Amino acid sequence: MNNENEKTEKPQTSGTPLYGSELLEMHRRVLDRVGKMTKEEGFQSLVESGIYTPDGKLAKEYGG
Repeated sequence: MNNENEKTEKPQTSGTPLYGSELLEMHRRVLDRVGKMTKEEGFQSLVESGIYTPDGKLAKEYGG
């Protein structure tokens, strides 16, 4: 996450929904990754997701 060239681990799915242990494992990996983010990385992730604008305002779709 600190290295812009770092590859993100993509879940290996066949397009079918995940259940049980697969879903729990993916959830654990996401929480681990998010927990290691700096505030800046976390905010950038929210901007890239379209939740916040680059200037820090909530996107219209989310009540901004």
